[in-house]
Amino acid sequence: CTSGEKNPFGVGGTDRGFNGPGYDECKVNTQLGLAVEKEAKERGLYVVKTWDPQNMPPAVPKQQDLDRRNATVNRDVAKYCDDSIYVSIHHNSDKAGTSGQRAYFAATKPDSMKLVESMQATAWRRREGDIQPDTKTQNKLLQGLRGVNSVGVLLEVANVKNSYDAANMDTAAFRSNVARRIVDGAINYFNLKEGKERPLSYCHRQKLGG
Repeated sequence: CTSGEKNPFGVGGTDRGFNGPGYDECKVNTQLGLAVEKEAKERGLYVVKTWDPQNMPPAVPKQQDLDRRNATVNRDVAKYCDDSIYVSIHHNSDKAGTSGQRAYFAATKPDSMKLVESMQATAWRRREGDIQPDTKTQNKLLQGLRGVNSVGVLLEVANVKNSYDAANMDTAAFRSNVARRIVDGAINYFNLKEGKERPLSYCHRQKLGG
């Protein structure tokens, strides 16, 4: 929501993602992100937001925005050396029109797969081809996933080109269900044995010299 670049779809203003009748990606991403934060905190997880709607940083070009978000995560990881995950929440406009959630991981970080699988195992609905490397995206990489010192996943929670998804994605009931399921996926991941069933955190690996 804080990219200061022009909308790439030629409709003026700055880039807030896909827009349509009753649909604004910036809005639905923010609302779902806040619901996930609330659910996670209530269930004992520590949450760091990369963007705060109550304290918005100035709009900058998208590259700087991504750098700023990554730096927020990496400062926290360095400060606490915590067992952290990075979750990027989105909705998209997939012309195939299929319903459900799709997850992307950085091709440079195959160790993120356990997190991705945990997230998709609890997804409200899994989209066809529901797990993809970021090399399958339009830009062939997702800097947010590649630039953080933790395992990460980008979730395309629902598809505005699907009539069911479009009708539900901006409702409180849908947000509550999806938020609960995202946090379920995170907790299931953390319940796996670190270093055996899932990878050691990046900070813990550095301490061990690898």
